[in-house]
Amino acid sequence: MLLVVACGSLAIATLLYVFWVTPELVAAKSHQEREREFLQERKEVVYENLRDLQMEYHMGKLSDQDYSQLKVHYQEQLALLLYQAEQIGEPAPAALPLPGHCLRCGKDNPAENRFCGACGQTLAQAETVR
Repeated sequence: MLLVVACGSLAIATLLYVFWVTPELVAAKSHQEREREFLQERKEVVYENLRDLQMEYHMGKLSDQDYSQLKVHYQEQLALLLYQAEQIGEPAPAALPLPGHCLRCGKDNPAENRFCGACGQTLAQAETVR
């Protein structure tokens, strides 16, 4: 009997979790945003490679000629990435949330609330929004 009650309560809790909890809305990224993120990740990799190259050179693992060739190669890659990022342009500034407006569920709450009354998300305060 105890096993039946435990399984039933577990089933009810699972169903409540699946159907009651609202997932956060995921904003679709534009092609420019995805391209900007990709270029940023590649730029970080090239910077990391340059740091590793410099460390290996100072440790004596590379000759002067190898170091200079690899350094020029990475610098050219970095210059190309910076040029491509410049061509994409700057991201549009994000709109500031209104005090009391929940970005998760869209409910308007009183401005003095710190948390959404519907979903519990932290709300933007009047002092933080400018």
